[in-house]
Amino acid sequence: MILAAIVQRLLADEIRFWPQVENAYHDYIRSAAVENLAEILQKYEWVWLYGKHGFVIGDNPLCRWQSRTNKFNMGLKKSGVEITFPLSVSLSLKMEQRHWNHNGQLMACSKEDTRRYNCRQRYAAIKHVCGGTKEALDFINRPVIL
Repeated sequence: MILAAIVQRLLADEIRFWPQVENAYHDYIRSAAVENLAEILQKYEWVWLYGKHGFVIGDNPLCRWQSRTNKFNMGLKKSGVEITFPLSVSLSLKMEQRHWNHNGQLMACSKEDTRRYNCRQRYAAIKHVCGGTKEALDFINRPVIL
């Protein structure tokens, strides 16, 4: 979008080769890239985490994390990547490459694990982290644990 704005400003209406954002989005959805992404995510184990201690969500909610190296924003095909996606204060989706025969089940999440997932959301966030309660956001003033 920045490049499109620069080109538009420099060249005015002489050249119109940049697609509109909506068209680019629809082209991406129609492309094979989405099918490849769906195929990759289908191979992950999906576990629903239930926690009464409050999940938070960052402005980059699909947190891809590699536990072995404690690095975020890892590629989906890398070994050992774990994805968390909070859906509410008490429910989060966790996708991992390991298969432990609890695929699709609801699992309880301890206070310590909830804090760990919240810290990951904080670490992966670009600017903001949101929580449904003050208690869910209380980890912000404490050291990050990964």
